[in-house]
Amino acid sequence: MTSDKTSPSTPIAIVGVGARFPKARDVDAFWSNIYAGKTAFGPVPKDRWNHEVFFSANQRDVDKAWVNAGSFIDDYQEFAALHYGIAPRRLEVMDPQQRLLIETTRVAIQDAGYEQRDFPRRRTGVYVGLSIAEFQQLTNARLLAMRLIGGDFGGTPGSAELRKALLDLTDHVVPIRAFTLSGSLTALAAASVAQTFDLGGPAYTLDSACASASIAVHDAVNQLRTGHIDAAVAGGAYLNLAPDNLVAFTKIGAISPTGACRPFDARADGFVQSDGVAMIFLKRLEDALADQDRIYAVIRGSGANNDGRGEGPMTPRKEGQLEVLRAAYADAGLSPASVSYFEAHGTATSIGDPVEVEALGTTLLESGVTAEAPAYLGSVKGNIGHAMSAAGIAGLVKAIKVLQHRVAPPQPGFQKPNPKLNLDRYPLHVPTAPTELSPRDDVLRVAVSSFGFGGTNSHLVLEEPPTRVRARRVSRPISVDLGEGAGAAHADAPLPEAVLVSAPTLPLLAAHLGELADAIARGPAKDASLADVAYTLNARRRHERFRAVIGAATAQALVEHLQAAHDVLQAPDSAAPLTLGRHIAVYDAGEPDAPARKVAFLFPGQGAQRVGLMADVKARFAGFSSAFEGYARAADSRLPRPLASYLYPQDLTSDHAREEAEKALEATEICQPAMAALGLATARFLEDVGVEPAVSLGHSLGEFAALASGGIISPEDAVRLVTVRGAAMRALPLDDTGAMAAVMADEATVQSALQDIPGVWVANINHPRQVSISGTTLGVARATEALTGMGLEVQPLSVSHAFHTPMMDGVSRSLEPVVAGLDFKAPTHVVASCIAATPHQGDREQTAQVILQHATSPVVFTRALQQAREAGASVFVQVGAGGVLTNLARATLGR
Repeated sequence: MTSDKTSPSTPIAIVGVGARFPKARDVDAFWSNIYAGKTAFGPVPKDRWNHEVFFSANQRDVDKAWVNAGSFIDDYQEFAALHYGIAPRRLEVMDPQQRLLIETTRVAIQDAGYEQRDFPRRRTGVYVGLSIAEFQQLTNARLLAMRLIGGDFGGTPGSAELRKALLDLTDHVVPIRAFTLSGSLTALAAASVAQTFDLGGPAYTLDSACASASIAVHDAVNQLRTGHIDAAVAGGAYLNLAPDNLVAFTKIGAISPTGACRPFDARADGFVQSDGVAMIFLKRLEDALADQDRIYAVIRGSGANNDGRGEGPMTPRKEGQLEVLRAAYADAGLSPASVSYFEAHGTATSIGDPVEVEALGTTLLESGVTAEAPAYLGSVKGNIGHAMSAAGIAGLVKAIKVLQHRVAPPQPGFQKPNPKLNLDRYPLHVPTAPTELSPRDDVLRVAVSSFGFGGTNSHLVLEEPPTRVRARRVSRPISVDLGEGAGAAHADAPLPEAVLVSAPTLPLLAAHLGELADAIARGPAKDASLADVAYTLNARRRHERFRAVIGAATAQALVEHLQAAHDVLQAPDSAAPLTLGRHIAVYDAGEPDAPARKVAFLFPGQGAQRVGLMADVKARFAGFSSAFEGYARAADSRLPRPLASYLYPQDLTSDHAREEAEKALEATEICQPAMAALGLATARFLEDVGVEPAVSLGHSLGEFAALASGGIISPEDAVRLVTVRGAAMRALPLDDTGAMAAVMADEATVQSALQDIPGVWVANINHPRQVSISGTTLGVARATEALTGMGLEVQPLSVSHAFHTPMMDGVSRSLEPVVAGLDFKAPTHVVASCIAATPHQGDREQTAQVILQHATSPVVFTRALQQAREAGASVFVQVGAGGVLTNLARATLGR
């Protein structure tokens, strides 16, 4: 490590957060509850233990708790084991605290944007605060029954029936197995996280009671400052899985008999226990700024100590707390007077709160803070209760959100100050409504205290990042076809986004889709831009096997499509692939170690053109616009006016003007270079965002763009070539330029019907049951009459000439001098041909003949698709407007 990055006072950035708290599946839900002043207190759930056995209102009753209350995480056993390669038999004996530590670490890494981006994993430490292993008691229940039978507790069951009954009662408990030890020891919680994410720095579990998680963060900060590590994940966990601690804390008078936690209030009578798990991702501030990370908060100072000798191991001392406060601000090089909000330990106990307020108040008075400009005081225990070893990280996550939103949230349960606190003596104010915070110095600062039984104290000083403008990366969203006319949308219209959601199984994918819909539907995620949502999910998440791609132009549409996909995948018989309308596609990407699937670019021909096509993409993406304009200029010298003006005319103020513009674009000498330039600009755009073709092929005119996509000729030469080709077709001395029509039938049926009709030919074989006919106007009309008489569907095509028939003879003579001047090169990837029987091999003579004979030869698109399939292509992307060619590919090759 370089010395300029590391020093005892190096600022540390918090760049990612993952959390699960009661009634809050994520950080945003946690903050929403805090901001609204909600509480999570409730009775002990039946899936934890039968509390009736342990409850008694009589405080003298042995081994009883005087309250049936706590705050509990719902679905705490939910765990996507396949995400982490954890076998079911190992999962059965894995402490849910370990599972949720892994899950919240993954969320913190994702939130920091490092699930796909590289970070120094081998120099990343893991620091976990964890005190209690109640799960271990559950796994040892069979052994306890055996000990009872063996008389280890002073007596033995009086009969064989009773001994058998004891064993039967624990029959459902999983026996001790190889993974039981590693799954239940608190010492291995951090190691489990390190092994799951291949993190090579120090990984250890800390136990300093209620200060455990804060001390874990303190250690991570110090190791980052010394340069021993370059990144860290730190936090803590507590799940209340057994009644032991509730009973024990009742006996020392710490538990609220009224079932609520009211810090600082006159009614304060103790705390309720709370579940909680959270992990944060930490880096040195300098590194985070250099890596353009989003920064939630900066840790400026951290202090930790112990009270030393006092009245008892669980009695807090003002002197120890004063010392830790002074140490933290000395470490930060700041005055306590610069802090606007203090997140207190605030347990609502008769001794704890008075000592804490006196120590904090004294510190503020010493630093010159007055009652006229007090700091704000709060405690998240008023919302959820005491999260024990995770209490410090619960307060820290709240403090991060306080900084982010610049709001001191209301303190639940606070009505009248506790007279024992003497709050009127100190410059501290407890908010009862959301209150905007203002910096007391050059930046906004908050602080977090955490004090543990046994006298360990911690205090962290946080400030907002150097700039409140988020360091955003450039997102490059891909436009999605959302229906007719979408491509021609006004440049100010919402830009459609493609959002990718993935999971290792379809049921888990369904769950993710539902969770994402909920997150976007409710604040504050609902205020995120679609571009940000798409960028985060597409570029900064690991992509699992089963994937859903959702197209939407608004947040409301995205929520509706996510929910629709969720509902379909919830069905027991759901399977991939499937599509739902034009907006939703679900597919199986295969095993993670499977070879990358090969992509084929499909370039459309004439007929797909329309005025304003892809105007939204051109207006918003400089790369696409620049490529199109460069390719279009290759045609300009041969046209009456610039090619771009035909696609994007200035005057479309009337229906007549639009009709004239469409008519001008339909002319083959304009349409051909326009479609080639658009297709090649789209291909360039896709390649810029990482979609690389293994095969290129085109339908009819699209073959020329495919030649350029495959590197055989340059894009500019392709545009010039088709410009000359279009002009040659327009100049043909034809009294009748002909007509074309699509027939929904197989080639053999159509050929048979055309045998006795002169002047008409099969021009395109698009898929096994669709061909196009082309020829003289009279010939096509007679063929249409005959085919419809056979009960076949026939649709006329909007074209200027009878393409791919002998009527186009003469075009090749105009192209010969242009072809002779082309610089043919070897293909960079497979270029299939809809004219030749084999793909283009880079042979000049073969490719030249295909170009010269193209106008008079039938298009066998089905054969070109087979060439692509034989080259290994399994993903087919229409490059340009619409989805006609992908539909043809699906019909020809199957799903």
